[in-house]
Amino acid sequence: MEDSELVMGDQRRDRKRSVGRFSIVLFVVVTLLILSGCGNAGGPGGITTLRVQSSQGEGAQALQEIAVGFEKSHPNVKISIETLDDTTSRGPNITVLSSGNAPDIGYLQRSTGVYSVLVQNNELASLDALWKQLNLAGQYGTQTTSYYTANNHHYAVLLDTLLICPIFYNKQIFEKAHVSAPANHQFTSMDQWYALVDGLHKAGYQALGVGGASPYDLGHDLDALFPSAVTRQQSDEYITDWQPGTPETVKYTDPGFINTLQTLMDWKQRGVFEDGFLGFQVQQAEGEFAAGKLAMIQGGSYSPSGLQQAGVDLNNLGWFMAPPVIPGVMTPFDVYTGDSFVIPAHAKHQQLAAEFLSYLMQPDVISTYAAENGSIPPYSDTISASVLKRYSPLVQEMLQLRQQFGLVGIWDSDVPGEIGQKTEVPLLQAMLSGQANVQQTAQKFQDALDHVRSEPPTPLD
Repeated sequence: MEDSELVMGDQRRDRKRSVGRFSIVLFVVVTLLILSGCGNAGGPGGITTLRVQSSQGEGAQALQEIAVGFEKSHPNVKISIETLDDTTSRGPNITVLSSGNAPDIGYLQRSTGVYSVLVQNNELASLDALWKQLNLAGQYGTQTTSYYTANNHHYAVLLDTLLICPIFYNKQIFEKAHVSAPANHQFTSMDQWYALVDGLHKAGYQALGVGGASPYDLGHDLDALFPSAVTRQQSDEYITDWQPGTPETVKYTDPGFINTLQTLMDWKQRGVFEDGFLGFQVQQAEGEFAAGKLAMIQGGSYSPSGLQQAGVDLNNLGWFMAPPVIPGVMTPFDVYTGDSFVIPAHAKHQQLAAEFLSYLMQPDVISTYAAENGSIPPYSDTISASVLKRYSPLVQEMLQLRQQFGLVGIWDSDVPGEIGQKTEVPLLQAMLSGQANVQQTAQKFQDALDHVRSEPPTPLD
């Protein structure tokens, strides 16, 4: 795709010239000019509908606000937002994005395997021209650019980054239970955490809400605990050493990973999770938290706006990081870089879709999208004061502390899906439901690693 293709050229139709009276000629000319002005218009009144997929909730609302601005500069275009739930976006959406009725812009999570399947089967249009026009390689940085490069081409744009795994709590419940949040949002030990949980139980409250039936929430628990169970070097090695040719310096049967799994088992046995958590979706847990039935809920930088919509008073909301597996270790933020837009190969309005992405990815526009979505602009680690003030005070605190606490790649998204997102939650669900013990679960993760190292996936995974 050349850069010039980003701007739609006038579509000219062959015109048959008739010789006749002036009024007839004028009628024909005016009619053809109107048709020419309609361009690719396919709907009633010359309106083209651009179909854009989105995640549910804040993402869709933020995107709708951006769409209004685009429609003002494109009066013959109407943006139609089509939302996806977490389950659909992680598998079934492959069929939609590769069909003859594909949307013009598709939403996917880079780490779930959907992207890999679509690229391998030539179901995505190249976005190389867009990357060049917007200098996305320079904007994103080396690591993200590498993650979004396949066969020397680019087929997706990263929309934002997310801070994953802080825990939110109800201040009034904590006050009634006579328990206190840790200083500076960090626990010093697991014992301090258990004392807080026991205090909540004593006062008659259930502790932590988690969507145990969702395709990702238990994984976020593991992601939150794992970095505090190993050294920073080991954390990095778990993310990189699955690749062929690298030394196998860490295993999933090593103490750090075993201790992380055991901590999750301990949480279940000590009643940290809400009753019936393995049957809960994230939205159900959020509803229980909003109703005051849960004292805490796991989430991310995206959570405050969603919780507010569920009825939570943000003035009554506090947050802290997950407790450390190793006492005294500061728990870092996990950073997720997977929310992406693509243009399906069968999209009906590919050029117009590229125009919309070009508009969306302008720094001021994408910063607005990120702030409304509770996420972070994808282009750099620095956030201007004008952008920072758009966030809720809770998220502003997180952003201001992210360098102090540290940032690590979110493990289950940065390793191949066979080890991470495709495998992780089913294994954790089996372990926490009593179908497997900690050692058996760890061995299954190791078996997945051994398989990947012996038969590595494509670089897309």
